[in-house]
Amino acid sequence: MILVYCLPYMSQFDSHQKEEWRNRYFIDQCDVVCEKYKQAIDYVYTNNSQKKVKPGEALFMFLDEYKDICNNINLYNDNFVEREINLTFCLSIFLG
Repeated sequence: MILVYCLPYMSQFDSHQKEEWRNRYFIDQCDVVCEKYKQAIDYVYTNNSQKKVKPGEALFMFLDEYKDICNNINLYNDNFVEREINLTFCLSIFLG
């Protein structure tokens, strides 16, 4: 999944940024987790991306809806602060 969806996106960054990202996220454990929980991730997305979608339109999620999910599950901590939301939201678009 990471090779197919994230790597093309990451090609736009400089080599230092790419290396930092690869060392942190481009690991088998992340891919295994994404595959294992894909059904749950799809369920959460489907049930939280309907607020602004008109009938007949494909589902999509706005950043404020994503932030609501993170708030509702108390995701924020010392390692994951609110400024990380924008990055994870962008990455989620490429994984979806």
